[in-house]
Amino acid sequence: MKLSASFLDLLCSKNFSIAVTLVPGRLIMLGSDALGRPTIDEALLDKPWGLALGDGFMAVATRRDVQLFSDNSAMASQYPMLQDAYDKVFAPRVTYATGECEVHDLWMEAGSVYGVNTRFSTICRFDALHSFTPVWRPGFVSDLRAEDRCHLNGMAWDEGKLAYASAFGRFDTERGWRGHPPEQGVVIDCATDAILSEGMCLPHSPRVIDGQLYATEMGDGTLVRIDRKTGRREEVIRLDGMTRGLAEIDGIVIVGLSRLRKSLTGWTMPLAARGAHCIAGLAAVELATGRLLGTVEFPAEVEEVFDLQVLPGTRRAAILDMARWNGHYPIDTPERGFWMQHQGR
Repeated sequence: MKLSASFLDLLCSKNFSIAVTLVPGRLIMLGSDALGRPTIDEALLDKPWGLALGDGFMAVATRRDVQLFSDNSAMASQYPMLQDAYDKVFAPRVTYATGECEVHDLWMEAGSVYGVNTRFSTICRFDALHSFTPVWRPGFVSDLRAEDRCHLNGMAWDEGKLAYASAFGRFDTERGWRGHPPEQGVVIDCATDAILSEGMCLPHSPRVIDGQLYATEMGDGTLVRIDRKTGRREEVIRLDGMTRGLAEIDGIVIVGLSRLRKSLTGWTMPLAARGAHCIAGLAAVELATGRLLGTVEFPAEVEEVFDLQVLPGTRRAAILDMARWNGHYPIDTPERGFWMQHQGR
């Protein structure tokens, strides 16, 4: 991993870490130690995609479920053999079995977990009663079927309400977005079901930040600001990678970057046409100026960044997965918590 000095300085000076889902199969926590050196903790998951933080949990969408990891901050300082190394420890607690829904963006609101169910072209809520409960879908999608009709992939919430969604186009047939030019993408106003902005090149990751709407155009490697009244787009920055995944801290956004995907080679991407050297990594961008502040480049075996979340006030976080609980693992109750050593049998 190549971490620019300026990116590491941001992690340390702003006192945050970043959770990132990577293709293939890893959820990593990128942070720094007490000496200002970069750190990585990871969990191996089955095709992790969307991420969300809230209510003391981190939610992760995987191939067939949505997993909730609880924040065991009170136990972090007593992490076995690495005491005082961590600010947070995330341990698995709840799993919602969803089936293969290809869940992209996730959001946690008022104790519920919401996701963009790409395969069923709907935004839904996850709970213990059903595989999922649809709460919204574009008006141009006529039926709830496992057909990925428009490649609905992103959503933005504002003041506790679903506000915007992104899709690859206004299509209502099975994988209707395939076979068309990539510049068919739309951002939809969920309250009115109106198309706010169109002609976008594979839009993803809409986010409302300080009252303004942002999104990425993955096929063009750009971050754009969208006028919430007119839909007019303004380019904030153009980057060397397919842009997807977006989170903000103190006026700085972290943008995920991916290599050109083999599954998209049927399209002539603007990103490829301009000869960009695509990396899989992260970019830190100052929103007010569009200035690139630093980058992270992941090793060659990492193909894509799928999603990311910023953990403010957290220098270093650990992530535990059930498959590798072969040493110590946390046991917590309302009264106390402790670390238990695995007893092999």
